Amino acid sequence: MIETGKGNGHSTFIPGRNIAITTNHNSTYMSVINTIEHTLLFNLEVATSASSIFKSQSHTSGVSMDSKYFYSAASHDGAFFRINLDTWDIIKTYVGGNILMGSFVWGGDTLKASHP
Repeated sequence: MIETGKGNGHSTFIPGRNIAITTNHNSTYMSVINTIEHTLLFNLEVATSASSIFKSQSHTSGVSMDSKYFYSAASHDGAFFRINLDTWDIIKTYVGGNILMGSFVWGGDTLKASHP
């Protein structure tokens, strides 16, 4: 067992990097796990606030086809974010509202346009 954040509801596995990133709905951070050693590598702050009443992180996440970026949302903050999986830098775009669910569609020219 690996201790992660409150409200852990989803894990996104990235096999080429031997990691999984957990969605901790009621915490401000996501947990990054080494899937070979089965250990917690670190927690990554993605939201500004959390509570047991609302979801601070969305249900949906995705990984770019080249496994360079992880995408999700800080639901209660109204922010969509991209994590660079090489540097762990986070770029947030504030769109407002409560971004709880969504879909990621990859392919074609969209991938090229979104990754300069």
